[in-house]
Amino acid sequence: MKIRLLHLLVILFFLSSCSSSYYFREVSLDTPIYHKKSKSGRFLFVIPKGEKVFVRGKSKYKKIKYKNHTGWAYLPLLVKIKDNKRSFRKVTIKSKKIKNYSCGPVYVRGYYRKDGTYVRPHTRRRRK
Repeated sequence: MKIRLLHLLVILFFLSSCSSSYYFREVSLDTPIYHKKSKSGRFLFVIPKGEKVFVRGKSKYKKIKYKNHTGWAYLPLLVKIKDNKRSFRKVTIKSKKIKNYSCGPVYVRGYYRKDGTYVRPHTRRRRK
């Protein structure tokens, strides 16, 4: 009984650690991005004013994804993006291991692209 409970706890921990919540925002000032959670860390680049980014974190340091770069920003000034449907978007990114089957359709969940457009759920052919 204790082993089953331990297995259940390990599985729940693994499933909860595989997802991250990111928010889609617009940068209102030029924002410097650093390698670590400190200003003394290695400087990576500057995100120009008005660019759209994915943001995660509730402390002074926020993890920011911009195009194909990821880094940390100290107290960035971010603005919610106004949209016709909603003014706030929350994106959940989940990592999964993909089974390697040779054929058959693949179901793709809906997702947001880097430019902010939403791709509806659909099926596609498996890549070889």
